[in-house]
Amino acid sequence: MGEEGKLFGCIYGGLKSNKYKKASFQHNYDVINNLPDTVDLPKDIYFAKHTFTVPMVTINPPNYGNYRGLYRTQTIHFAQSFKYLDDYLDGWIESFESLLRNLFWWETYLFVEQEATWNKTEFYWKADISPMLDDPPTPPQTWNFFGGIDGYPPYPTD
Repeated sequence: MGEEGKLFGCIYGGLKSNKYKKASFQHNYDVINNLPDTVDLPKDIYFAKHTFTVPMVTINPPNYGNYRGLYRTQTIHFAQSFKYLDDYLDGWIESFESLLRNLFWWETYLFVEQEATWNKTEFYWKADISPMLDDPPTPPQTWNFFGGIDGYPPYPTD
């Protein structure tokens, strides 16, 4: 029997400008949908498309315009559990940050719970959104990172 670790969180994504909003939602959906179908830890595939739930644009739903479930933000949820998460957390975060470089987003929260130590750790990424303000926009490539096991403050204090 192993020790379980769970991680879960959300990515606040999409563009707020009307010109590219719908395209950014579709872009994020496509990036997630193109992830592998299965997790394969020996091959450093830490998450798969089913790890994420991506709300998507619908066609003219009543009373909601074109964005049912998506007022201004495409909130992408994710969750997983692992046997011996400690063995995989660094690789998971590295792969996750690689994924973030391909999405339109501005804030991301990750919560980690580890059974062995009962630790609960919070991580927070705040994107430099300046590339998303370009015409055409591109996903952010840099961010500020807060939180983690080393005792950093979990969120910005300013």
